[in-house]
Amino acid sequence: MQRWLEARKLKLDEAKTQLVDTREEGIEFLGFSVAWRQGLKSKRWYPHGETSAKSQAKLRDKVRAGPKVRTRNQAAVVVVRKVHQITRGWAGAFQYGHSTRVFGQQQTFVRNRLRRWSWRKYSRTHGLFEFSTDERLPGQNKLWCWPSHAAWAR
Repeated sequence: MQRWLEARKLKLDEAKTQLVDTREEGIEFLGFSVAWRQGLKSKRWYPHGETSAKSQAKLRDKVRAGPKVRTRNQAAVVVVRKVHQITRGWAGAFQYGHSTRVFGQQQTFVRNRLRRWSWRKYSRTHGLFEFSTDERLPGQNKLWCWPSHAAWAR
């Protein structure tokens, strides 16, 4: 393998390279966690690629940076647009894995984050979930709804 790479003027980094039996342990590659799993109905084994926990944490950190105390003086549409750019780009990159469960979790996180931000922006004192319902958030603030199915399953 090393000779093949050297013939193409590429170099293998020995410190980062390792052999892994993916049937026993999973690997993380380009933001995905890949492991072999057994199907519930078919009982057949398949490679399960899902967004890694590290990638999910990075998205949540970026979303947290958007709606903050210092952005309460801005229009809600401006703040939501910034969050849209982050989430749509992330979802576009990770939609080709087994993403349904992860997308649902991330959508819940983003909605709750924006719900709390708008609740504080408009100085509400009670009724957090009555003020910003899941139906009202997409309509009023033009909040983007995450895909409910993986791109390859459509």
